[in-house]
Amino acid sequence: MSSFRLDPAKTALVAIDLQKGIMGISTVPHSSGEIVRKSSLLAKHFREKGALVVYVRVDLSDFLR
Repeated sequence: MSSFRLDPAKTALVAIDLQKGIMGISTVPHSSGEIVRKSSLLAKHFREKGALVVYVRVDLSDFLR
């Protein structure tokens, strides 16, 4: 199996909508807590390598207007 490598100068981790609302729903095949935990771990490793980490917050309260 070949090794997969990312160039930190050209790579970003984009985490979308990991908020309290997500924690309250049932997610499959992984629990929302596990998703948040693993996303946090990924962000830590990306930062350690100098890669960009971006959090995107989705606000659906005004979505239907």
